[in-house]
Amino acid sequence: MKKNNILYMFFSLAVVALLSSCVGEDRFTNLFNENEYTVQGAVIETSNVVNGFFDLGDPDNASVGLDMSSLGAAVNATEVFMSYNGGESKSFANVSSLPSSLTITLNEALSAMGLNLADLAVGDAFALNFETSTAEGTFKTGKSFPIPVTCKSELAGMYDYSTENYFCEGDAVTGSVEIVESSAGVYVFSDWAFGTYQACYGGEAQSWGSLSLTDVCNTLTVGGLDNYGDTWSYSNLSVNGDKLTFTWENTYGESGTTTLTNPNGDWPPLSL
Repeated sequence: MKKNNILYMFFSLAVVALLSSCVGEDRFTNLFNENEYTVQGAVIETSNVVNGFFDLGDPDNASVGLDMSSLGAAVNATEVFMSYNGGESKSFANVSSLPSSLTITLNEALSAMGLNLADLAVGDAFALNFETSTAEGTFKTGKSFPIPVTCKSELAGMYDYSTENYFCEGDAVTGSVEIVESSAGVYVFSDWAFGTYQACYGGEAQSWGSLSLTDVCNTLTVGGLDNYGDTWSYSNLSVNGDKLTFTWENTYGESGTTTLTNPNGDWPPLSL
């Protein structure tokens, strides 16, 4: 009798498991049935960004522009929120239809966040967040749109140089050097020694390592290491119209004084 009860129990469990398996498979199939799968919600996509930062060097004319479009369900309205340095988000604008363009001036951003121009510093950042209204409800776009606070920098180009008082002592060396922008406000020279390696060693360096020149609101900083592990520094920098003169040296003991001539006119008021 006991044996029959055990067999009946195992049979019952097997039937329940089989039925559960069938129901599970049916639900799994229906879940991905193309006739039942629908998109819910919408997110905002940004493109065609103009400037991309607020220029502290020209605050009265500083602005950022962007285009907005949506992905997902049809959008009835979009609310744009703004935050400052990761703080509280505040409602900034309402957009009634998409696609649409949005232009934000620095003065508008300051007013929206209750800030003054004196409150800003290089390295600060505003951010935009978006909330869409659709037939299914409201949805927040997870990715924010950052607006850093910095200064415009336009040092890239070809320049004639003349280098004197350099480490192996000789007549002034002249030539052309290219300043290449590797990222916003960060530059590299095609020849960091401005002709002196050719004069002193008979050829250019194989590589200039990770040396970089950073321009933040006309203040220059040299960083990185050259191919031999040495750091470089600038001193005695002066601007006289289209002439930029500075002394450079490195921890190996190489040095020189170089003047760069700007073919496009006067240099900005650069300093160290």
